[in-house]
Amino acid sequence: MSKAKAKRSINLEDFKKSMESIFSTSIIEETLNESLFAYKYSQTLMSDIGDIVEILDQLKPVYNFKHIK
Repeated sequence: MSKAKAKRSINLEDFKKSMESIFSTSIIEETLNESLFAYKYSQTLMSDIGDIVEILDQLKPVYNFKHIK
């Protein structure tokens, strides 16, 4: 998804809910394009590459930092 489309289509409340288990001080309108929803779903990605790699584990973020101008 493009950054512009992400900003238009992602809801801030949904973004906040998706980040509940991750410490962050930058869950704001300006970072909607950095939300989980702006990226390819991880399960889809893992199934797409599963034939050529062995997936051992999946990292989960615990802290998120964005420099806001």
